[in-house]
Amino acid sequence: MAETPQEAARRLAAGAIEKGYKPQALHVYTDRAGAALYWRIRCKHPDGKKWIRPMHLTGKGYAFGEPPTPAHGRPLYRLPQLHADTSAVVFVVEGETCADALAALGLVATTSGSATSADATDWTPLQGRSVTLWPDNDAPGSKYAADVAAKLRELDCTVQRIAALDLPEHGDAVDWLVLNPGATAADVLALACEGAATVATLATEPEPLRRPVPPAQPYPLAELGPLLAPAAQSLR
Repeated sequence: MAETPQEAARRLAAGAIEKGYKPQALHVYTDRAGAALYWRIRCKHPDGKKWIRPMHLTGKGYAFGEPPTPAHGRPLYRLPQLHADTSAVVFVVEGETCADALAALGLVATTSGSATSADATDWTPLQGRSVTLWPDNDAPGSKYAADVAAKLRELDCTVQRIAALDLPEHGDAVDWLVLNPGATAADVLALACEGAATVATLATEPEPLRRPVPPAQPYPLAELGPLLAPAAQSLR
């Protein structure tokens, strides 16, 4: 009997499980039609450390790794859902767990998988769409948001970014939902955002940081009095 993806993931993660890691999820990346391309095995240790590995199907069964990257880039996570509603705002987060958590609220969410995967991903399914970035609250997250924003603006997307929202270092969308257990899709859509801009807006002339200082007006010499006025007059 053929091995299922779940059975293969547990087999491949056996070494990590022996070290105390607990299986958390098996995330599948698919093509637009929903056919599986590869998976990401996610385990977490009680001390907070994460163990995440890709898995794909070869001619000899399931093995670690991803299939060869297509020339146009790797697929986005939850790709069929992105195409199912092309009018919805798309949330781009930093990992599959965050994307799944937002999708559970009825939102359209995706990720390229990690903070270092923006350049290797095919972002064209988001062409011309309204996108809200929700990176992790740390330096790699900020870089990921900047990298993704640059890609999306080349695709004429409207890009927004959700601020830190008083989350701790490394805090993400899942952490915010834990702190706000009654949050709805409407609550997430209403979160304060920063840096909304389109390609057209970025092409306009930037606003000056300060208003221009008007030229100085001469001080009326009569106001200086009989002692200083003659001296000032001699300097003109």
